[in-house]
Amino acid sequence: NPEWFGNTEKFAVTNGELQLNDLSPGSTNTSQLYLSAPTSLEDSTTWEFYIRMEFAVSSGNYARIYLSASSPDLSSALNGYYLLIGEGTVMSDSIVLFRQDGNASLKILSGIKGGVGGDPAIARVRVTRSTLGEWALWTDYSGGNNLQLEASALDATYSFGQYFGAVCNYTSTRADDFYFDDVLITPLYADDEPP
Repeated sequence: NPEWFGNTEKFAVTNGELQLNDLSPGSTNTSQLYLSAPTSLEDSTTWEFYIRMEFAVSSGNYARIYLSASSPDLSSALNGYYLLIGEGTVMSDSIVLFRQDGNASLKILSGIKGGVGGDPAIARVRVTRSTLGEWALWTDYSGGNNLQLEASALDATYSFGQYFGAVCNYTSTRADDFYFDDVLITPLYADDEPP
């Protein structure tokens, strides 16, 4: 609650966490979930979530968390912002905020190197954006609530987004090793002014 959309048949709630549970994966796979979550620069926004991946992230096994997307198809061309959880090597495995412009992506800020380089990769993440487009990344790599400021940057290219979601990219051996919990997005934007 609220209702999620996308590859819902490939996810299940297990012990109170949302778990990827692809029962018939191929050698390389992409599964996604999304929900309507309109946000706007008219108010400061906070996104928060917990993620656990029961493996060391790699170029074939990682997650993207879309904070603000113009399209519900998170694997297509869209405009918005997403977090890449892990860059693929132990020394650089970090949480990175990107702006997506159609099919192109531009790095906005990066967390500490190796932050999600463990096995398992665990993080509680908070991202804030001010009305001026000031972004800040807060993390706790134990999964707890002792969040520390890691990085900040300025980008106000897209003032409005319609969707939030997660994209899991994985090999067949990682088809049930992604876990999500404690998703919070506040405030959600409501357009109450008539045209």
